[in-house]
Amino acid sequence: MFVLKYDLEIFFLIIISTAVFFAVNNHKNQLNIATPIPKFVTADTAVPTPTSSPKPYEETVSWQSSDGNEKIAMKTQYIKKTAKTYSFFVSKTGENTDTPLFYETADSETSFSIPFNTFSPDDKYLFLKEDKKGENHYLVFNSSGLPFANQEKYIDITPLFDKYTSNYILSKVTGWASDTLLIIETKNMNGSPSTSFWFDVTTQSFTPLATRF
Repeated sequence: MFVLKYDLEIFFLIIISTAVFFAVNNHKNQLNIATPIPKFVTADTAVPTPTSSPKPYEETVSWQSSDGNEKIAMKTQYIKKTAKTYSFFVSKTGENTDTPLFYETADSETSFSIPFNTFSPDDKYLFLKEDKKGENHYLVFNSSGLPFANQEKYIDITPLFDKYTSNYILSKVTGWASDTLLIIETKNMNGSPSTSFWFDVTTQSFTPLATRF
């Protein structure tokens, strides 16, 4: 009887041990399934987040000729704090075709503007103002966008006037006196107002006037 009792105890001990073994392993398997293995991202495996640069800020201004038949538009694109791109286009009123006139990337010390009387009376020419480090330049274009006879894209009146005379300083181009004549205001070397001139676009010559305009 003692041997039988001893055998039964061993038998039950084996059954209990087997049940505990399977229970522990089953719990481990559940933990492996439920708990994801963490992935450690290193500098070699990290994927950078794509970023996009902000689009440059743009603005457009336009002006019509006095007869309303032509229009010039100036698009200013601010590339960064120290640079801007100016693009000029000419078009006929009511048409969707723009003719490129002029394009330039300038630093922060240079700016362009459209004078209110930019077109000549016959719309054949137009002029723009460039402020370059505090010095005014006036640029004359064919409104067709074509170059002049010397293949120059535009006529810069300021250096031409400086070459013409050293007695006066060009201060301002005020507008058109005729289809080919621009009116120029000047200053004496001491800065006081002086005589006016005509600038002939076709001959690129200056004529002093008796009356200041």
